[in-house]
Amino acid sequence: MLGLFGTLEMARQSLQVAQHGVQLAGHNLANAANPAYARQRLQIETAETIPSPIGAEGTGAQVTGYHQIRDQIVDRSIIFESSISSYLQEKERSLTQMETYLGQTIDRQSSANSSGTVGSSTGGQYGLAEGMAEFFNTFQSLSVSPSSTADRQVAMLKARQLADKFKDLDSRLLTLKSRLNEEVSAQAEEVNKLLAQIAELSNDIKQSEIGNARANEVRDRRQEKLEALAKLTDIQVTDTETFNVSVNGVTFVHASVLIDSFKAVADGNGSYQLTSAITGGVIGINSGKLKGILATRDTSITSLRSKISLLAQHLITEVNARHSAGKALDGSTGRAFFTGTDGSNISVNTALEDDPRLIQVSGNGDAGDNTVALNLARLAGEPLAALGNRTFSDHYNVTVTSFGQELSDVKTRIGDQAVLDQMLTSQRESVSGVSVDDEMTHLITFQRAYQASSRLIGVLDELLLDTIQMGAR
Repeated sequence: MLGLFGTLEMARQSLQVAQHGVQLAGHNLANAANPAYARQRLQIETAETIPSPIGAEGTGAQVTGYHQIRDQIVDRSIIFESSISSYLQEKERSLTQMETYLGQTIDRQSSANSSGTVGSSTGGQYGLAEGMAEFFNTFQSLSVSPSSTADRQVAMLKARQLADKFKDLDSRLLTLKSRLNEEVSAQAEEVNKLLAQIAELSNDIKQSEIGNARANEVRDRRQEKLEALAKLTDIQVTDTETFNVSVNGVTFVHASVLIDSFKAVADGNGSYQLTSAITGGVIGINSGKLKGILATRDTSITSLRSKISLLAQHLITEVNARHSAGKALDGSTGRAFFTGTDGSNISVNTALEDDPRLIQVSGNGDAGDNTVALNLARLAGEPLAALGNRTFSDHYNVTVTSFGQELSDVKTRIGDQAVLDQMLTSQRESVSGVSVDDEMTHLITFQRAYQASSRLIGVLDELLLDTIQMGAR
């Protein structure tokens, strides 16, 4: 039998169990607003029994540890989906910047094969669509009054504005590409920092979890770092016999030890590629912020810049071919209207800018002849084989509309992804989140248990006093 002293020891253990419960409820409540925290529950087991004449006799309860409530499947799903969300958000950010540079309000609902307009200029900006229309309209005006000095000056102004727009757009796209390239190197350093922190936390967990001990708070911090890492690049995590982190088959953390890191290496064009610091092999990035940066830098910007540059290239070629065949007011001929080769260096011939009378719009040298002016004005509506049998305007519309559809697709996917992310977050919150009402219920339960155990000790104290007094008689 336990006897009075054995029962007193059992009451003492009961007090400790209740005290642990109160402390844990307080710990959970303190982290109620901490999104990285997973609620914990007290692991209570029945204490070992002792034999007695009437059978095994219980000796109360004891605390064996703190159990962290997590759903590993949900946690891994959040890591995976965070990577996709971050990729889409980064791509949207960069594409929106490109849309601003275009200076057009893009109709994202129209077909990529449409020959309609792409929209109007945004915020008073001077877009290429308006620029080309105004440029060709000046030749229509010149065809009415070929010798007009004022109309020739307007033609120079519109031509210079159009050339500047081509160059400004090309320069801004190159600047954005350069900034994204620098961002690749910066984000690679951030990845390495997180990998080192994850390896350190994993090692702490490995050393702390001896026997039934669980490093719950350290596991919370590691999960938080893993989710932060997943926002930068897609990762694969295994945590069975050993804890490992890899990216597309390249292992960076093995058995809680950091064994490799990211290295940004510039290629022949100065573009940073992500490689393994150990093997030097290129690391495939499938999602995350880094994927968004790389996809925009290497595909979206390159494609848009190439198409706009092609437009400028053939604008230079076609306008020069017609203009050089005409004659100026002084009878001279053979001058090019534009100089340069593409959108990066297109300019108006300085000789024409200095003296607009040298614009060659006459076909026979007469001041009133408008043959070349009409040919240049008609060029706006002529399909060109080099532009896919499209006019300048149609080619630009298709280019910009295709870009708009890419941006629209990203925005749509972001909306869909946000719903999925919210569902996973709510699912994890229902499993691992702290419920204030639930914790208050547990707090009251342990409070009452503590009071009852205290009452039991009081009763045992009275019984012991009576026993002592009986012995004194």
